[in-house]
Amino acid sequence: DAPTRAGVLRDFLRVPRRDLVLLTATPVNNNLYDLYHLVSFFLKQDSRLLKHGIPSIKGLFDNANRVEPGELHPDILYPLIDATTVKRTRQFIKKHYKDDRIPGPDGEFVPITFPKPIPKTVRYHLDDVLPGFFAKFAEALMPQEGPPRLTMARYQVERYLIAPEEDVSQETSLVGLLRSGLLKRFESSAYAFSTTCRKMAEQHRWLLDAMDTGQVIHKDFYRECGASEDLDDDEFVDLLEQSDHTQPLELFDAERLRQDVENDLQLLTEFAEEAEKVKPAVDPKLEVLVETLVEIARDAEEDGLTDEEKGDNRKVLIFSYFKDTAIWIDDWLRDVIRQDNRLSRFEGKVAVTC
Repeated sequence: DAPTRAGVLRDFLRVPRRDLVLLTATPVNNNLYDLYHLVSFFLKQDSRLLKHGIPSIKGLFDNANRVEPGELHPDILYPLIDATTVKRTRQFIKKHYKDDRIPGPDGEFVPITFPKPIPKTVRYHLDDVLPGFFAKFAEALMPQEGPPRLTMARYQVERYLIAPEEDVSQETSLVGLLRSGLLKRFESSAYAFSTTCRKMAEQHRWLLDAMDTGQVIHKDFYRECGASEDLDDDEFVDLLEQSDHTQPLELFDAERLRQDVENDLQLLTEFAEEAEKVKPAVDPKLEVLVETLVEIARDAEEDGLTDEEKGDNRKVLIFSYFKDTAIWIDDWLRDVIRQDNRLSRFEGKVAVTC
């Protein structure tokens, strides 16, 4: 039900009939119905797989969803997987298609081969720009002992009810997801981290404003989001902005709730302000990226025998899990390429997709 990705897929499917293959590494992320929704894009009729022994696709998933995940036998969904899914790993191709041939660049058929990946670790140090910040942030988020300074009260207000309807002694799965999300954003880039902290701080202000009017914004959490520890930017924002409900402030321990929300607001604001000190010109991660691109460009010139080879050997894909980071890199990299003669061969050849 993610609006952005689902909308893109719907646009593809609205046009005249075309061949379309859906590629996914995580067909099941939050729960089994993730896979059901993916399949439903292509199989419009619930009885479409009747000849495969599935009278109702929805019924198949309903039955599977009633089983505990640890006890879910593969045979339950195998008929649907077998009818709709192609799984081809590198090892599978090597084993079962070792003698097959495919068209090469010049049109001649050549054996299927896989280049041997040679991973290279490139390290950078953030302490020179933000001395001691990560240790401070990690301690506030997930201390080795005692409760976190960042309480996440905004996202678990039910814990502050004077008479809770159910046991709320444990933090919700959403809060754990948000904690890991903050860490992953900091790992991605200081810009992505600061942007997220600003968004979260704004939501804390909304809650405080609501409390000033005698109401508490109460979120209707995703009950099964704990299985997903990786969310892209759109999904993360969607999670933060799910439809809100309000309850009278008198039902809550208002003083404790306000104290924790104000505490978190201050921490998130401080985190954002610190991270925003990492401008592109002083970001060690971006600096290392430049030197890596320079090395790639130099090796391409030395190893390539023709201009075509030099161009092909210089191609680079920069992956980022978060859109904010991708935009941050793209805006900065275009300027650097124009100014750094060592990267002149990349000028006019940069593209970004999010």
